[in-house]
Amino acid sequence: RLLLSFWEVPNIFVVGDDDQSIYRFQGASVENLLYFSKLYPGIKKVVLDKNYRSTQLLLDAAKSLVENNEQRICNIDKSIVKNLKAELKNPEKPVEFYEFKQGENENAFLAEKIRELWKSGVKLSEIAVFVRDNIDLLDISDMLERQGVPYFLRGGVNILRDI
Repeated sequence: RLLLSFWEVPNIFVVGDDDQSIYRFQGASVENLLYFSKLYPGIKKVVLDKNYRSTQLLLDAAKSLVENNEQRICNIDKSIVKNLKAELKNPEKPVEFYEFKQGENENAFLAEKIRELWKSGVKLSEIAVFVRDNIDLLDISDMLERQGVPYFLRGGVNILRDI
C-alpha cells in the first residue's frame, strides 16, 4: 500500500489463490485478497481456470473439499467463478480419502502405504508427502524409520522471515 500510494492510479499486477492460502502459507490469506480489492475497487480480476499439472478427477476431488470453505473467495465475491479444467491428458487414477482420529494412526498408515508402493516397484523419488507444518515431518520421518522406509526431508523456507 505504501509503494502504491505514490501514484493516483497505480499500475500493479497481483496474483493470489485463496484455495492455497488455507494454511496461511508464507503469510497468504483470503483477508489480504479482500483488503486489496477494497483498497483498489476498480481492479480487473482474472480467474485462471486451466490447470496443467493435475487430472480432472483430482481437480474435482480437491474442489469437493475446498468448496465447503466459507472463506473461499468465490463464496464471498459471487462475481468470481472457479472451475478448474485439466489440460493434462494423463490417465486418470481414483482419488482416495482417509480420515484418522489420531496423528499416530495417520503416520503409520502413511508409512505402510509408502512401503507398499516402494515394494511394488514405485521409485521412492516419485513419492511425496506434503504437510501443513514442517514440525509434522518429525513424527512422519520417525514412523518411516521404524518401518524401514528410506526418506529424504526437504523443508520449505519462509520468505517473509528474510525481509
